Amino acid sequence: MKVKYILPFLFLLTASSCKKFLEVEPRSSISDEATITDKASAETAVRGVYNAARSYYSVSFQSIAYLSGDNVQWTGSQSQVQEFINHKVSAENATIESVWRGIYLSISRANQVLSKVPSVTDPLLTTTLRDQYLGEAYFIRALNYFDLARTWGGVPIITQPTTSPNDNRGIPKSTQAETYAQVLADLDAAEPLLPQTTDRYRATRKTVWALKARFYLYQKNWAKLKNMQQKSSAIMLPISS
Repeated sequence: MKVKYILPFLFLLTASSCKKFLEVEPRSSISDEATITDKASAETAVRGVYNAARSYYSVSFQSIAYLSGDNVQWTGSQSQVQEFINHKVSAENATIESVWRGIYLSISRANQVLSKVPSVTDPLLTTTLRDQYLGEAYFIRALNYFDLARTWGGVPIITQPTTSPNDNRGIPKSTQAETYAQVLADLDAAEPLLPQTTDRYRATRKTVWALKARFYLYQKNWAKLKNMQQKSSAIMLPISS
């Protein structure tokens, strides 16, 4: 008789526990509304943009250039590396996939900063800091699209935050000229927002001038190239040729 009454009780207890467990808020993610809300989170978000750019620049993007040239001799046996040396790169190449994914991750993070930082009302986020954060996001996004344009030509141009898997469906591939136009637009937006100082770790107005010089080099606009070279005062950028 005791067993008869204990079993229904255990069933109800288990059902109640499962319901409570399933309603627990996810701990590995947060709401989009809570991502950038004050000075500290804005600074963290900007650092995230830099980190995404660093991730694809550290090895993968550089290897596309130097392995495709004739100044490096590869003695290994990895097929994905050999593809660059043979100038026969497949669509499934892991290095290509890593660079493409890394660039668009950087773009996505920059878009979040550009979308959310202007509405932050934290008094600690001064106008000067706000401008700097926005300028850095514009600059890195310009660098991202510059890398895409000179490597792939025309690509999908995404300038709004991505909040769901369906947000970017149906975006057409741009022409290379349209992608370069986006680069220049972002550099023009970044230039007045950034401080005119020298910083080896963060983008400044001089960094914009240096990338503009590289941009005009690719466009063969020699007059503007010379002007940017004079402005940038030989600021070095980690950009592979």
